[in-house]
Amino acid sequence: MSTRRCSRPLLLLFLLAVLALPATSWAADSVAKLATTLLRSDDFRLRTQAALALGASGSAKAVKPLCKGLDDTNDAVRAAVAAGLGKLQRGGVDCMKKRLKKEKSRNVKKMLSKAIRLVKEAAAGPRLGRSTKVYVAIAPPRNKTGRSDLASVVRAAMVSAMSRQRGYVVAPVGETPQQAKKRLRKHHHIDAYLLAATLHPPKYGGNQLSVRIEVELFGYPDKNLQGSVGRSSTMPGVGSKNKDKESELFTAVAKAAVAEFVKLAAQVN
Repeated sequence: MSTRRCSRPLLLLFLLAVLALPATSWAADSVAKLATTLLRSDDFRLRTQAALALGASGSAKAVKPLCKGLDDTNDAVRAAVAAGLGKLQRGGVDCMKKRLKKEKSRNVKKMLSKAIRLVKEAAAGPRLGRSTKVYVAIAPPRNKTGRSDLASVVRAAMVSAMSRQRGYVVAPVGETPQQAKKRLRKHHHIDAYLLAATLHPPKYGGNQLSVRIEVELFGYPDKNLQGSVGRSSTMPGVGSKNKDKESELFTAVAKAAVAEFVKLAAQVN
């Protein structure tokens, strides 16, 4: 395993370069494969990419290998691990606090402190107020595509699109009905929904790629079915299987489904 260290300026430049890489270059890897790369690869650049990909996976199973990655000998990798845990927001506060006590890199310390704050804020849940109009829980998509990574890709796209809507707040991952009821108890003006997406297998034909997502709309947290939204799209010039194009098109369709839901929610309000 490489023990090469980066100076602070080089470390920052390196991480910025890695963060700028398209996620589709390694998003298709499973959590188990990414964990193996993070913990066993001799190339610190691959370990860094794996740490960031684990952070973007949305899987609680990524917490354990990321915590182990905090003992990496390379500053850039440890910084990426901290960034990954901060993005994942599924746990790891204890292992980050333990690492923070013995961490010598000033930059890694800052990233650890930020990640700890982000994870704690996520655990506390979102803040609701008078300006909040709609509270939305987004369930893990039902994935019929045969690609395990697409569920997290689509959910991330839906969360991103929803978070940009004024007056909308997205529920934290893993929120229980009891937690939701407690959070909404004092906010009777807020409409709450659960969105459950189904991803259908991508289709190729006529030199084009076609994908479809169906989203069922439920009241939340009681989960009474209120309707559904279906969205399809095609991408010309794709004659053979292409995972990057599939991810790109599923992301666009997921965002279109969110836009349609927002229109429906506005009619109800």
